[in-house]
Amino acid sequence: MDADLLCAFKRHRRRHFLRLNGLYKHFFPKHERGLALGIQGGLSDFGTGLVQFVTPLVIGFSAFAFLGDGQVAHLPDGKTVTYWLQNASWVWIPLVAIITILSWLFLRSVPVSGNVKQEWTIFGNKHTWFMTLFYYGTFATFAGLGAQLGLLGNHTFAGIEGAPSAVALAWLGPVIGALSRVGAGQVSDKIRGGRVTTVMAVCNIIGLLALWLYKPTTVSGCWIWLLVMFWVFFWTGVGNASTTEQMAVLFPPLQGGAVVGWTSAVGAYGPFTIGMLLAECGAGAMFGISTLIFVAILAINVYYYDRKNAPDLC
Repeated sequence: MDADLLCAFKRHRRRHFLRLNGLYKHFFPKHERGLALGIQGGLSDFGTGLVQFVTPLVIGFSAFAFLGDGQVAHLPDGKTVTYWLQNASWVWIPLVAIITILSWLFLRSVPVSGNVKQEWTIFGNKHTWFMTLFYYGTFATFAGLGAQLGLLGNHTFAGIEGAPSAVALAWLGPVIGALSRVGAGQVSDKIRGGRVTTVMAVCNIIGLLALWLYKPTTVSGCWIWLLVMFWVFFWTGVGNASTTEQMAVLFPPLQGGAVVGWTSAVGAYGPFTIGMLLAECGAGAMFGISTLIFVAILAINVYYYDRKNAPDLC
């Protein structure tokens, strides 16, 4: 058989195999979507910690000085220090350019077609709103605390001599949450996202209540407070994975993609809402409201998705 014909036959056979297994139309079967979404989301969440770690390093030198002048900060002791805040943006441009080129060359679109009218139907489905609450509670808490941890920690530790620097350690929280999201995606595939969400909600309630009630007065108490905060980051990362796995199972692909996009957009308001709560109401109210959100998540999840004879067990 001619080599070209043989290659064409093999390609045709592979396409037929993929169609039979449901992989031609969609990249991942349902039993692997939690892992895929966990890796994708975890890597993107890792960027939060990476930016917090890299930014203090790059703004201190003039590598991009030809693109803009430095800024001068006046310290309390009368000294001045020059920094280049714009470096925090410029340093990522080469990486973004590389990723853009690679995406253009290698990314493939999932051949699922639809229109706005079909996707709009998600707003008439109660599960859309439940998943919006679930993802807002987990991702908004993750992103909001990630943005506010340095300021919140330094305010909490004020007046405690020798207290750790929350600003220097702020990058750790998002990194912990990102790693837990990667691992929890595969766990959700194996034991159901609904079960993982139940455990996650209970653990977050415990952590948020502890942060609400506990006020450190010693250096060791500051470290306890930070460990509890990292506990919350870990479990919100788990919840980011388990709730997206539930979406992938609950909805057909066209609606599922729309639901993931909608809930992600709402969850992205986390830094804003957490920041507003801290500014207007204080840390105690912010932790208290966050606790109530997870109580609601726990109740809805157990009733609809994680109990014997649940109407939508997933």
